[in-house]
This record gives sequence, structure tokens and C-alpha cells, in this order.
Amino acid sequence: MNASHCELYPELEALLSRLRPSLAREDQHVVQEVPAGREWWAADPPGALRPWAPGAYLHLGVHDI
Repeated sequence: MNASHCELYPELEALLSRLRPSLAREDQHVVQEVPAGREWWAADPPGALRPWAPGAYLHLGVHDI
């Protein structure tokens, strides 16, 4: 069986959806690599969401993903 942990444990998916990672701006690409296949959104401008494409750099002033 090739089910992900989130498929096996729905409460894990709920927990992962509430995580608030904190990282250095120069390391921002790392968060897009784990977990693979997850969609990322940036609050840019603040109060509005836009897709955060893999490999795209978030400029200074964007603090929430």
C-alpha cells in the first residue's frame, strides 16, 4: 500500500494545515520541497492570497504563506 501518512491519519493532515513555519528568507525554497505535491499560497498583498509557484522568490514584505 502506498498511502501517505495524511491519508492514513486524517488528524495529521489537520495538524499540518495549522503549522506556522518560521524560516530565513534565503531558505524559503526549502519549504516548497516538503511535503511534495502541496499547494502554497502567499499573502501578497497582505489580506489577499495568490499562488506561490515552485521556485518563485517571495520578496521582502511578504511574511505569510
